[in-house]
Amino acid sequence: MTGSLSNAATLANGLGKWLAVAVLVAAFCLASILTVAAVSRRVREFGTLKALGWTSRRIVREVVGEALVIGVIGGALGGISARSATSAAHAVSTHLTAPVTLGVVCLAVLLAVLGALVAGSLGGWRAARLRPSAAMSRVE
Repeated sequence: MTGSLSNAATLANGLGKWLAVAVLVAAFCLASILTVAAVSRRVREFGTLKALGWTSRRIVREVVGEALVIGVIGGALGGISARSATSAAHAVSTHLTAPVTLGVVCLAVLLAVLGALVAGSLGGWRAARLRPSAAMSRVE
């Protein structure tokens, strides 16, 4: 009986790790898609900036900077809410727990910032590829 419980615990632990990786990849993909969609809505703005003389590098920095600020704010708010949920969870007795330590919260904030950098880089790269004339002629 002990061996089968040990095997079940090992299987559940391994499945949890792979599930966490899958969720992380899905979150990065979703953030990238949403950032590229936001850039697509701002085509005329970026076309105007390029027509005014902004370089592609400056536009990429602009988009990455905006995404980074959103990622830092989102990561900080998520970390704060996770920490406050931990203190509330101590009052309720439950068998299924997820340890939320300061290290886990810091890792979550770091991953949020990393996701923002990836998403912002993809969106900025797409914005930098625009030609001013093509961007100005697009009406959305």
